[in-house]
Amino acid sequence: PIRDGKLRFTAGQFNYTELRAALDGYLVGPLMINFPDAPIEELNLLDKQQTSLTLHARKNVRVRGRVIDYQGNPMRGVDVHGLLVDSDRLAPGESFDDLSQADRMRIVTVAGSATSRKDGFYEVDLASGTASIEAIHPGYYPSEQGVTFEVDADGDVIPPDITLVPVPKLTGWVRDENGQSADNVIVRMVSRGRGDAHPVMVTDATG
Repeated sequence: PIRDGKLRFTAGQFNYTELRAALDGYLVGPLMINFPDAPIEELNLLDKQQTSLTLHARKNVRVRGRVIDYQGNPMRGVDVHGLLVDSDRLAPGESFDDLSQADRMRIVTVAGSATSRKDGFYEVDLASGTASIEAIHPGYYPSEQGVTFEVDADGDVIPPDITLVPVPKLTGWVRDENGQSADNVIVRMVSRGRGDAHPVMVTDATG
């Protein structure tokens, strides 16, 4: 039960992978995931009799935005995901826009998701404060790592358009230490944002 803004529960003494909380009409976070290379000590309950965690519940507001291609045309069927930024977890002078994808996930609350319509517009649930929106669509990646903006308590805000760019076709060769063609080498194209799943190819006999 929730009393005085606090939720009390009992858990076994384990090193947990993640913690999620949900409350109707609210977005609760930040998302707490115990990454192997960036563990969250609060989720490690081994040898602990009692501990406390701080989460924030923010009331939902509906925000409307648009997805376009690099020529300004609306894009239909794009998956859009909203995130809330827990600014308290940013170091002094640190900017959310400059963080890697893994570092971003440590200070965000997962918000609403949607799919863009024929006119490119979408609607997602966010909350007041700093928010970020990402778009994922096969064959495309965002021109920016993410669209970050401030949301008012009444949701009266128009986020910047999300611009998607086609994944380019690249041609190249892989050589071994002797300068010879390297066969059966996995090559992956990587972007800063999530965008499309990273394209992967395997080299042929010519490298």
